Order: sequence, then C-alpha cells, then structure tokens
Amino acid sequence: MKKLTTYHLPLTTDSSQSGVTLIVAVVMLAAVSLASFTLSSIILRDIKSATLIKNSTTAIAGAYSGSEVGLYRLQRNLGGVSMTNQTLSESGASFDVIADLTDDPLPVSAITTAGDTVINLYNVENVDATDTGIRSITVTNTGTRPLRVNVLSWADASNIICPWPSIPSGQSRTCSGLTGPDFRFQLLLQVNGTGTGTASIQAFTAGGVPVGLPSTSPMFDATGRLGQTNHRIRIRLTD
Repeated sequence: MKKLTTYHLPLTTDSSQSGVTLIVAVVMLAAVSLASFTLSSIILRDIKSATLIKNSTTAIAGAYSGSEVGLYRLQRNLGGVSMTNQTLSESGASFDVIADLTDDPLPVSAITTAGDTVINLYNVENVDATDTGIRSITVTNTGTRPLRVNVLSWADASNIICPWPSIPSGQSRTCSGLTGPDFRFQLLLQVNGTGTGTASIQAFTAGGVPVGLPSTSPMFDATGRLGQTNHRIRIRLTD
C-alpha cells in the first residue's frame, strides 16, 4: 500500500505589486470621471448655447415688435409710448419700451440774425393735447450776444404773450401766469446785432414742477426678452 505524501506550500503575497494595482485603478477611475465630467460639461454648454440662440431670435423679434408699437403710438398721438412687460402671446416673448423724448432744460443753438429760430412747446406724445401742463416759461441767454425773444400761443399766433426785445448774456426772463385753454406755445428767438447765440428754455407747471420739452434728439429703447435672453434696439427720431 502506497503512502500519500502531502506537501504544504506557503502562500506568499507581493505587497508592492498590490499597491501598484490599486494606484493604477484609482488613476483610471479618476481619468474616467474627468472624461465623463468634461463630456457632460460640453454637452450642457452646447444645450445652453442652442437654447440661447433659439431664444435670441425670438427676443430680437420682440424688440422689433416693441419698436413698431412705440412708433405707432407716437405717430398716432396715442400717448403712453413707454411700456413694460408687454407679452407676445404667440412667441411667449415680452418687450419693454423706454422713451426719452423730452429735454429739461431744452438747449437751443445756432440762433442768428438772419431770421427767427422757431421752438414749439407741446406734448411730444400727443401733439393734439391742448393742456401741456405749462404755466410758465423761462428763457436764459447762454450765449454772448443779446437775444430778442417773443412767446406766442398756438391758439393765436398773431398775439405776442411775452415780448422780450433784448435779453442780455447770462440773464433770464420768465413768462408766467399763462392762461388757456390752449397751453401749447411757440418761441421766436433772434440775435440782436451780429454773431450767433445760444439759449436754454425751461417750462413749469403752476406748482413749479419742470415740464419736459420736445427734445432736440428724441429716442426710445425697445428691449425684447425671452428667458434669460435680452435684445435691445435704439430708435433715434432725428433726421
């Protein structure tokens, strides 16, 4: 009968090789995670860019719609040119219109001796409105030459309300106690003597509150909006 001989072989572990394997695994995991993060960031950025481009077209259309509405209301003397958060139902966009149609004070330049410089004072958003709120008008000579100024009412252009034959340089004249029913006015300015002149005009209510006068450079901004996308256009109403 044969005997079985049993051999006991000791199990040995290379600790340095295990450590290298763990480091490689960690590095590979980090690389995969970085690649995944980078790829997801690119995809999300592309999605956001596509959304912004899509919304931009609609926002631009909203801005142009706002400008058309503002021009229509201004040309039709409907008033209320400035508007906020007006929604376009079909596209979902909205628009704001911010009007800048008046000056206070109103600067007047290039006044000469050749003829009258004509300045009209009226409600710029509604020319047909007879009550502009103006109850007094102040003219200041900001130039170096004396000025002749006449104030007339739109209701009677032949009647001079306030005649000022000569306003010296640096001085002001006020036409107060203006009566209606038409509170739209016309000013005729001319230099006395030679040279050119400049002036500044202000108008006030009965309580002394300044009234904006038709600007020499009127404009308004129309802003279209959809989501986080805004588009603004500026309409200048000068020649």
